[in-house]
Amino acid sequence: MNEIETMESDESKALKITKSIWFHVLSVPFIFAFFDIFEHGLPQLTDLNIFPEGFGIILTFIGVVSVCIFLRNPIKQLAKPPQTNTIANPENSSEESLLKYKKTPKELEDASKMTESDAFYFALGEWRNNCIICLAILQGCALFNILFVFTLGGNVINFACAGVLVAFIVLLFPSKYLWESYRNERVPQLLSDGWQSSQSPGTDA
Repeated sequence: MNEIETMESDESKALKITKSIWFHVLSVPFIFAFFDIFEHGLPQLTDLNIFPEGFGIILTFIGVVSVCIFLRNPIKQLAKPPQTNTIANPENSSEESLLKYKKTPKELEDASKMTESDAFYFALGEWRNNCIICLAILQGCALFNILFVFTLGGNVINFACAGVLVAFIVLLFPSKYLWESYRNERVPQLLSDGWQSSQSPGTDA
C-alpha cells in the first residue's frame, strides 16, 4: 500500500469514527427524553413563561453562537517540528546520532519542513477535534432544555429550543464534503507556514 492509499484509508477510518460520534451525540437527547417520558409521562407543553425557563433560551443562544464561532474560526493547533537530537550530551549519543550533526544547515532545514502527509494528518486531527467540540456544546445545551421541559411544567419554549439544537446537530453531520473543504484550505496553509516550534532556540524539540 503506497502513501496515498494509506492516507485515503486513514481518512476513511477517521470519518467513520467521527460519524459514529455524531450518531451517539444525536441519539442521546432522544434517549434522555424517552426515559423522562417513561418516568414522568408526556409533558403538557402549555407553559409559556419566560422565567425561569428563559435560562434555556440563554443556553441555546450561547451554544449556537459558540458553534458558529467554531465553524467560522476553528481551533488551530500549533504545529511542532519533529524531534531532533542536540549535541548537549555527545557522550550519551550513539555514533549514528552524532553523524546527524555533520549535515549542512540546508539539509537540516529540509528535514524539518512539514510534508504534505504531515499536513494532511495534522489537519484531519484538527477537523475531528473541532467537530467533537461543536457537537458536545450542542448536545449539552439540548439536554438542559429537555430537562427543563420535564421539570418546569412542560414549557413550550424549552421544547422548541431543544428542537433547534437537535436540528443543528443534524446539520453538522461530518460529511466528506465538509472535511475536504477544511482540508483544501488548511493543508496549503500548513505547508506554507512549515513547522512552528513553541520552544526557544537551543532546546530539545
